[in-house]
Amino acid sequence: MRFDKGVLQPFLESMFSGFFAVIESEEYGENEYVMKATMRALSVVKEDVVAITEMVLNKLTNALGRVCKNPKVSERSERALRKTRKKYASHY
Repeated sequence: MRFDKGVLQPFLESMFSGFFAVIESEEYGENEYVMKATMRALSVVKEDVVAITEMVLNKLTNALGRVCKNPKVSERSERALRKTRKKYASHY
């Protein structure tokens, strides 16, 4: 399902507040799906994000700072890495 920026514009502040509530939550931790949704929403709304730029930049900066202090590899990424190593192990 695709939305254009005209549909999303009335909900920008509440949508991004919700995204960042999950991203900042200790319960959910680093949620790659919510981060992808956040980035996709930013790419759709383009210049309409200007109204909430300060909030978005502050929240993204805080989230990235937290991840940089304690980087984790997601379980899905770890499985993909193991699968790739196993696949190419016989080549060496």
